[in-house]
Formats: sequence, C-alpha cells, structure tokens
Amino acid sequence: MVHTDKEMKMNSRIKNFHSLTMNERKKIIAQKLGMSLKEIDDALGCKKLNTCALDKMIENVIGIWHLPYAVCPNFLINNKDYLVPMVGYEPSVVAAASKAAKIIREHGGFKAKADPPIMIAQVILYDVAKPNKAKKIVSENKNQIIKQGNRALPNLIKRGGGIKNITVVDYPAGTGYLAIELEIDVCDAMGANIVNTIAEYASPTIADLTKEKILMCILTNYAVKRKATSEFSIPVCQLSTKKISSEEFAKRIVSASRFAGLDAKRACTQNKGGFNGMDAVAMALGIDCQALEAAGHCYATSSGYGPLCKFQVRDDILFGKIELPIAAGIVGGISQTHPGVKFSLKLLRVESAKELAMVIASAGLASTTAALGALVTEGIQRSHMKLHFRKKL
Repeated sequence: MVHTDKEMKMNSRIKNFHSLTMNERKKIIAQKLGMSLKEIDDALGCKKLNTCALDKMIENVIGIWHLPYAVCPNFLINNKDYLVPMVGYEPSVVAAASKAAKIIREHGGFKAKADPPIMIAQVILYDVAKPNKAKKIVSENKNQIIKQGNRALPNLIKRGGGIKNITVVDYPAGTGYLAIELEIDVCDAMGANIVNTIAEYASPTIADLTKEKILMCILTNYAVKRKATSEFSIPVCQLSTKKISSEEFAKRIVSASRFAGLDAKRACTQNKGGFNGMDAVAMALGIDCQALEAAGHCYATSSGYGPLCKFQVRDDILFGKIELPIAAGIVGGISQTHPGVKFSLKLLRVESAKELAMVIASAGLASTTAALGALVTEGIQRSHMKLHFRKKL
C-alpha cells in the first residue's frame, strides 16, 4: 500500500471534531484523503455492495444491518499520526478513546510494537498408542513436513511466508492425544484460511510418517506468537482534575489496576472496556472480533484471569501498558470486496499487519485508560450515560 507525502504528513489532531456536524466532519476527512464526498458516501453507504456480493459474505442474506461509522482523532503512535476508524453502537466509546489519546498525544503519544505475523495451526492426532515414538518421527522429519505444507500456497512462500517451525505437544499419559503445531508466517493477512489450508495439506504426510490417525486440522485463535503491545507515560502533575489532585488521580488509577489483578470479576469488566475500542476498530476493518476477544481473554488467564492493561507510577510518572495477541490483516478476505473496509485502510494508512495490530492495541489502551479515569473520579454514569440520554432526545 503506497501513500503520498501529503498523506504521510496528515495530522490526526482535529480541533473540536466532536462538535462539528456530520457533513463538516466528512468534508475534513475528504480533504485529508484527497477524496470527494460522493466517494466517501459510496464507500460507507455500501452502495457498491450488490446482492451477489452480500450473498458471498454470509448465508441466507436478506439485507444489510447498518451501524454508525466514526473517526477517532488524536492518535499518535510511534510518532506517526492516525485517524482511527471505529464502528459500533455504544455511546462514549469514540469520545472516551479520543479524549485519552489527546492527553497521551500531548506527552509523546503511544509507543507500540508487534511480533511477526506468526499463526499456529494444530494437526491433532488421537488414539496415539506410542506418543514418544510419534514425537520422534515428527522431529526427525520436520523438513519434509514443512516442504509439503508450503506447497499448498506457493505465492505465500514467494512473499516470505509459510511454515517456519514445528513443535509437538503431548498430553497426560492415557489421553491418547498429540498436537503437531505448525508455526506459519502469514505475512500481512489475518491468516485463518492460510493456516487451515497449509495444515490440511501437510496432514497426510504427518499421518503417513507417524502411522497415526488425524482427528482435525485447524488454526488456534490463541495467537500467542503474535502479540502486540502499546504503552504511554504521562507526568503525574499533568493529571489534575477539578475534584481531586493529580497525585490522588494517579493513585486511584493504579489502585484500580491492582484491584483488577486480584479480582477476576473486575478484570473481566476492565478488559471489556479495552475491547470496546479494539472491537470498534476491528469492525471498521472487517477483522474477526470474536477471534480478537477469544485470544485476548485466553491471554488474560496466563497466570489466573487478570487485566490486559496495567498501570503504575514510577518517579512521578504514570505508565500504562497493554499486551495481548492480535491477529489482524490488511490483505485478503473482506478487505478485497467491502468498500467500507477499503476506505478504512485508506484512512488509517497502515503499511503492514504488524502496524495495524499496534493501532488496535493502542485503541484498547486508550479506551481502558478513559474508562478507569471516569470510574475513579466522576463515576461511569455521568460520563457514559449522558451520551445515552443524548441519543434519546
């Protein structure tokens, strides 16, 4: 995806964006992207999605369910500006994320990173009588299995992807299970179809070598090899509110974070606050929200269910950080057919799946920070519910 110098220099900070009318916002975005208002309306109104295209997305289609499409400004990630697309129906999510991003932006923005796009496919054997023997055979024939699996998608191999490693996972004696895990570089795709295809292509070779039965071949949505992190740091003295001091505000944020580490019920709700932002971005980009949440909640159980975002104060600086597996792609699937997703990619200007994962993680950190800030000061109802009341007027 190639961008012009003008696009690369685009500033995501738009003054009073929330107070503008819808048409005024569209005009600003159209100008920044070098598009006409009609092009934006066509992309977001789904006029180009005919009945044939819709029928190919899911089954039994009878129409389109519309959701609001918003733009969340103020995101500065690794010194690059982003206008972040968000799709959803819950009030306060966009406003809260934008507000937190603005404060974080004023103090250097988010610092994010992401692992290479490695997905795991599991070829699962069952009724395995001699697991140690099967493990040894797989280990001794790794190269043959990799070569066979990679034949499934030669174009992926040309782009530098394909199986990079194989590990074998066994289970307690007597269960009879053995999982052959293929670690696959999916390049800039989310990768579900890729890893499933490669696993099914490699499985006959595994069965032939081990003389064991294949139960199933399927990716795991727990993309633990594909983590993304985002963090920020803000001087405590910059956190004062009308009601409490900056020191007390920071103390409450950290205390709330610590409590989430002790109580799974609170951690679950805090994590949901992060997914408010992450899911909204995922929806705008046609990314599998269920896979995103499944991986995130699974990762939260690494040492007893806990929060994905953590906060602490060191040397009078408030630090916030999020870490979780994120399988997100910018090629393949719906990104090739849905005009709204194409528009989101143009708006976001990401160059790789890794960069997209960093944006999603940053949206999750912004959303969590904003939610905690409201909870420990004025309470969630005052900030959240006034937007619910607004939509009823």
